[in-house]
Amino acid sequence: MIKLYGHELSGNSYKVQLFLSVLGIEHQYVRVDLMKGEHKQPEFLAINPFGQVPILVDDELVI
Repeated sequence: MIKLYGHELSGNSYKVQLFLSVLGIEHQYVRVDLMKGEHKQPEFLAINPFGQVPILVDDELVI
């Protein structure tokens, strides 16, 4: 299953979530709390070294 890492106040995260929903693609939304700095934690930076949202993860493919 595709995982979408994002934040509800991110316009780009919303666009990706809307696109997936319109296409009927099942996905899991993983909220990243930007205010608490979760995007700067080593676990998140291992997925995206730039520390930005949104991120789509499908098995080994990361966009």
